Amino acid sequence: MPIAPLPPGSSADAPTGGFFRRWVGIATALGAAVVLLDILVVRPQCPKDTVRPGCFAVVGDALGLLSMARLLSWGKFFISPALYELAGGIEAPFVGKPPALVGYMGAVLWLSERPLVVQALIVMVVGAAVAWVFRNRWKHPARRVAEVAVPILVVVSFLADRPTMLARVATSAIALLAIPAVAMVGRRLADERVGVVAAFLVALAPAVWVNASMLTVESLYIVALPMVLLATLRAFDSPTTARYAQLGAAMMVLSFTRLEGAAVVLALLVGLVITNHRTERIGRRVGLAVMALMIVVVPLVGWSTMNAMRQGRNAGVSPGGGSVLWSGACDEVVYGELRGFWTLCPVEETIKEPVVLTEAVDDAIGMTGYAEKVLDPNNESLSRALDRPARSSSTPLVTSEGVRAEYARVMGRLPDGRRGVGIWVDGRPVGDPDMMLQPGDFLQVGPNALSGFSEAEMDAGAGVRAIRYYKERPKELPMLAAARVGRAVGAYRPVQTVRLDSLVEGRGAWQPWAAMVFWWASLPLAVMGWLRLRGRRPLWPFGTLSIVVIGTVAISLGIPRYRLGLDVVACVLAAVPIAAWIGRRWPATGPTLSEQLAAEPETVESSAET
Repeated sequence: MPIAPLPPGSSADAPTGGFFRRWVGIATALGAAVVLLDILVVRPQCPKDTVRPGCFAVVGDALGLLSMARLLSWGKFFISPALYELAGGIEAPFVGKPPALVGYMGAVLWLSERPLVVQALIVMVVGAAVAWVFRNRWKHPARRVAEVAVPILVVVSFLADRPTMLARVATSAIALLAIPAVAMVGRRLADERVGVVAAFLVALAPAVWVNASMLTVESLYIVALPMVLLATLRAFDSPTTARYAQLGAAMMVLSFTRLEGAAVVLALLVGLVITNHRTERIGRRVGLAVMALMIVVVPLVGWSTMNAMRQGRNAGVSPGGGSVLWSGACDEVVYGELRGFWTLCPVEETIKEPVVLTEAVDDAIGMTGYAEKVLDPNNESLSRALDRPARSSSTPLVTSEGVRAEYARVMGRLPDGRRGVGIWVDGRPVGDPDMMLQPGDFLQVGPNALSGFSEAEMDAGAGVRAIRYYKERPKELPMLAAARVGRAVGAYRPVQTVRLDSLVEGRGAWQPWAAMVFWWASLPLAVMGWLRLRGRRPLWPFGTLSIVVIGTVAISLGIPRYRLGLDVVACVLAAVPIAAWIGRRWPATGPTLSEQLAAEPETVESSAET
C-alpha cells in the first residue's frame, strides 16, 4: 500500500505557529553564537603564513576560493588565482570550483569596497527583497527591511579592510540558514516539535558550525541539501506545478554548489515519478519531473557551454573530478598508512626501456604535448614564473610568499642555475627535451600549474592517470571503497581519521573529535526515528540522499566533510524520538503526526482529485 501524503489543511501546510517561530529563532541565535565563538575565540585566524591546529589557516580549497572571490570582486571573471599570483597577473580562464559560493563571496567583497552610500542602497534593496518574499507572514515591512539591512551594512563596513574575516562571516551567515531549513524539513516530515528539535541539533552539530567558516563549498551545501529535501517532501504531498518549480530551483542551487548534486537531483526526481501515486497519470508525473529537471539543466548547460568556449571541451560545470580521483590513486592511499583517505599523489614511474624524456613525461602525466610545452623557452606562463601581479589577491593574513617558495622548491634548479619545470630523473631536476632515459631510471613529474595548459586539460590528465592506476589494481577497489566509506563515517581507523581531519583538512585541534562523537551519538537516534516513521511518511528521499553520499565517498575520497549529507539526515531523523520523549512531558502544540495521518481517507482522495 503506497504511503499517503499529508491530508489537506495539515499543520505542515498551515502558516508556522508562534511556538515554532520562537524556538527556531532561539535555535538560530544559538547557532550564530556558536559560530561567532568559533571564529573569534576558539579558532581565530592564524598569523601570517602559519598553519597549525587551534587557529584557522587559509590554505588549500579555502585559499583558492578566497582568491577567486577577490579577483571576481575586482571584475576579473573566474580566472586562475595560481597563474595570476605566480605569473605576473596573467588572466587565464578558471572555474575550479562550482560557481555558487565563489559568486556569493565575490559579491560580498565587491560590496565592501563600494562607498557607504552605495552599500546602503544595495542592502536596502536586499532587505526589501527579503521582506517581499515573506510579505504574507511579516507585518511592518519597513521595519523588516531595516532589520535585514542594518546588520549587513554594519558588518560589511566594519570588516571592509579585513577580507578574510568578512568572507568567513559571510559564509557563516549563509550556513546558519541550514537551521531554519532543517526545522522546516522536520516540520514537514512530522510536526512542529520535531522541526524545533532538529533545528537545535543542527545548531549544535560540529559538522555544521565547523564547516560554516572554512571558506569551502560545504557552507552553502549544508543549506542547499535541506532545501532540496523540503521541496521534495512538499512536491510529494502536493504535486503541483508551483511546487515542482520550487524543487527545480532548489536543485539548481545544489548542483551549482557541489558536483554530486547532479546525482542527487536525478535520484530524487526518479523517486518522485515512481512513488508519487497522488498524481495518478504517469504522464503528468513525468512531465512535472522533466519541468523541474529543465530548471536545473538549462543553467548548467549554459554555464558548461561558456566554460567550454573559454577553456575548450571537457570543462563542464567545474573541472576537478580528475584531480579528486588522482588524490586517492597512489599506493599510500590504496595500501598504505593513509588507506581510504587522500594525499597529493606523486606522478612517478620507473623506466623499463630506453625512451626520450618528452615521451616518458607525456605518458606518465597522461597529457600529449605536455613535456614539449613546459620545456619550451618561449612559454609565456613559465617565462613569467614568480613575477608579481600589479595588484595581489593576497590579504594581510594570507600572502602568496609561501606558495611561491613551495613552487620554487617543487620545480627545482637546473645545473646551470635556471629554474626547473618540475621534471626530475633519479632525484635531479632536468630540462633537456632530447635526453634519453634508460631502464631503471626513476622519473618524477610535478604537474606545473604554469604549464600553459587549461584547467580542464590538466584535470583530464589527472583523470587519465587515476583510471590507469585503478585499472591495474581491480581487486583492490572493493576494499578501497569500503575503507573510504569507513573513514567518512568513523568506522575505519577513526582515531587516525580525526587526526588527519585536524592536521590535513585544518579543522581545529578538538573539533573533529566533537564532530565524530556527535555523529555516533545521533546515529542510533536516527535509526529509531526511521523505524518510528517507516510506513507513515515518505522516507525514501532521506535514503536516496544517503545512498548518493555513500556512493560519492566510495568512488572519491574518505573525508569526513564528504559525509555532510548524512549529518543532515541524522539530525532530522534523530529529532523524531527526542521530540517524542519531550512530548510525553509537555503537551503538544498542534496536530501531531499521528493525528494528521489519521485524517479521513475521503478527504485525502478528494484532495488528490483536486
